[in-house]
Amino acid sequence: MTQTDQKTAGNGGAAPRSEPTAGQSDLDTLLKEFETSETKPDIGRVLRPLEPVIEFARTEMAGRAKKEVEDDINKALDYSYEAEELKGVPKRFVRGYYEAYASENPDFVQAFTDRGKNPKGWKAALEGARTEMVKEWKEVPTNTIRTDVEAARAAISGTVQPGEAPKLDPRKLMKMSGSEYRAMVEEEIAKNEG
Repeated sequence: MTQTDQKTAGNGGAAPRSEPTAGQSDLDTLLKEFETSETKPDIGRVLRPLEPVIEFARTEMAGRAKKEVEDDINKALDYSYEAEELKGVPKRFVRGYYEAYASENPDFVQAFTDRGKNPKGWKAALEGARTEMVKEWKEVPTNTIRTDVEAARAAISGTVQPGEAPKLDPRKLMKMSGSEYRAMVEEEIAKNEG
C-alpha cells in the first residue's frame, strides 16, 4: 500500500490514511530513541570511570588550600617578629595569641579570609593585632627565661644568686650554737645584699 491509497469513510468520502507506512514507522522510532538518549544521558555511566580522577582532584585542591593557609599564617608570624619587643617570644606563643585574638575579633578573621581580595585590609588588621600583642607582652610580669639561665650558670659555677635561699643542711643547723647560727644568717644576708 502507498500513501495515495485511501480508505472510504462512513459518509462515503475519502479519509486520509492514519497508519504510518513501514518506512515512516522505523524512522519515527529511531528519532524517538535518539531524542531520549540525547536529552537524558546516563551520567553515572559517564562519570563512573572518572571517579578516581575526580577524587584525586578534590584531594589535591584541599591539600593546596591547606598549604596556602599555613603559608599565610607563617608569613603573619614572621611579620610579627619585625617588632623588636617580640623578637624572643616563641612562635607558638605568637600563634596562640593570634588564635585567641581571632576568636575575640571577627573582623580579624574576615580580614584573613579576604586577604587575597584585600591585602591592604589584611595587613592593617595584622598590624593592629601585632600592636595589641606588643602591649600585652609588655604587661607580662616577668620573663623568667633569662633569670632561669642565669641561675643555672650560677649553680654550675658554685656562686649564689641574689635573692636565692641558702642551701643548708638541717643536721648542721641542729648542731649549731646560737652564736654560730646568727653569724651564718648575717653572712647570708651580706651575700644577698651584694
